[in-house]
Amino acid sequence: MITRKLFLILLMVGIGGLPNSFALAQEAQGTSVTFSGFLSIDAGKVINGSFQGPMPNNANYSCPCYLADWSSNGMYSPTFSFTPETRVGIQANVKFNDLLSFTAQVTDRADENAPQVSWAFLTYAFAPNWELTVGRKRIPLYYYSNFQDVGLAYPWVTPPPELYGWEVNNYNGVSLRYSNSIAGYRTTSSIFTGSETVLNDPYYLSSSPDNVNASWKNMVGVDTEWTKDWFTARLVYLLANASSDDITTGATTAARVHSFGIALNADFDDWFVLSEFTADDRAYSTNYYVNAPAYSIGAGYRYGAWTPFLNYGWYYENTNDLTQYPTPARYKRASLTVRYDFNSSTALKVQLDNYQEAAISHLTGNSKLFRIAFDKTF
Repeated sequence: MITRKLFLILLMVGIGGLPNSFALAQEAQGTSVTFSGFLSIDAGKVINGSFQGPMPNNANYSCPCYLADWSSNGMYSPTFSFTPETRVGIQANVKFNDLLSFTAQVTDRADENAPQVSWAFLTYAFAPNWELTVGRKRIPLYYYSNFQDVGLAYPWVTPPPELYGWEVNNYNGVSLRYSNSIAGYRTTSSIFTGSETVLNDPYYLSSSPDNVNASWKNMVGVDTEWTKDWFTARLVYLLANASSDDITTGATTAARVHSFGIALNADFDDWFVLSEFTADDRAYSTNYYVNAPAYSIGAGYRYGAWTPFLNYGWYYENTNDLTQYPTPARYKRASLTVRYDFNSSTALKVQLDNYQEAAISHLTGNSKLFRIAFDKTF
């Protein structure tokens, strides 16, 4: 369960802020400290599913089941549960002067044993429009990567699992960022490099009950985002050396990752459209490859405090060698979400998902899922 200590810290910051004496002491030294936080209480259950009994690739789980969050193994069952996706986070920003700052974020999930450090990086604004950051950050693979844990930031209960959810989400390294206005577009571009290792990676539990360590090394990527009026476009490209070590069996795999993504969004005040496409290619050292295109497209309408949102997602793996990779994942999902905003910092969402997978996948089988979420920021 989420640690009681972190909930109390978040509650203190959200309600009362920092003690005045602490804030004054910091101001006297020329340093300012600000805190913010987010909370998502998510619950749901599988309404029905095509698989009955043990999950095909991991008998520790029983189906009917639905995997809503691949990276943290957020698995739902026919029993109503808060555990798979409920999370809380707190972020601190320390501003030493106009040029130098430090940002840290700790996230605690109901399905994890301890809080995790999502962000911990120094930012140096060494020139107008330029920033250099060093430390731990999210890999900016997707449009919502930097705030995908903040439920208030998007219309779904959680971002589409067809795109959002790999064995590695963060990196430790360096990034260079440029922001400006060009030809009427607000633009932000960056280049980044680093690496990450995840021990006992929960991502692999969908395919095996074994303990697996995952690494992405020699990560190099670029991303750019352009916004003008109602239109936003974002592009990203990433290269990395990925490996996984099965601690239970001793087996090791290695692959070269090429990942490309594009997001095209339109917002006309009442109506809005969100779309994102990715193509993830992995060339393995044992002479086979897996190509995995995926996309998500949705449309919503704001009617006062209410926002209904329809979304369709698709994920399809291809391989040149079914003997080495006999069950490529192939599935599609349609969802309907209704969101109600109490105010600018609090929302309630209800979502229905209809998930269907190809027979070759052998993941969780077809299923229908009901979820409800309470999202808040502080």
